Amino acid sequence: MAESRTSTDARTLVDDAPRSTSDVEKGADKAAVAHGDTQIIAFEPNDRANPRNWSRGRRYYIACLASFLNVLVCIGVSGYSTGQKQIEQEFGVSGELATAGLSLYILGFALGPLLLGPISEFYGRRPVYLVSWALYTIFQIPMAVAQNVRAC
Repeated sequence: MAESRTSTDARTLVDDAPRSTSDVEKGADKAAVAHGDTQIIAFEPNDRANPRNWSRGRRYYIACLASFLNVLVCIGVSGYSTGQKQIEQEFGVSGELATAGLSLYILGFALGPLLLGPISEFYGRRPVYLVSWALYTIFQIPMAVAQNVRAC
């Protein structure tokens, strides 16, 4: 697992390349770092949680899975937009109401990163992906079994 150490204990990170001890974004200077106000996260040697120690297959699997899940989201929105005329005919609704579903989907694209980005920085990417995909899947069920627009 990752261990938290002050910069006086660990001057280098995972790849053992020298790093600057000043944090420009937070305005910390070298004096503050030397006093232990800033912490550097470093992995222990051979730590399984260190992505640099993962096998090539695992790294490709995770990258391909994340990419595939994002492609599925894009397929979902393009599938909805191509079927808009059929939605209007099947459910007997106006074009504006049929477009509302697409508009809400795009609103999710706008607000999702805005809300989930900071959460993923705090809790990590994996929990955010798992919860987001669980909710995405759950909300697909009512759409699949809808008999009319009111049921959605």
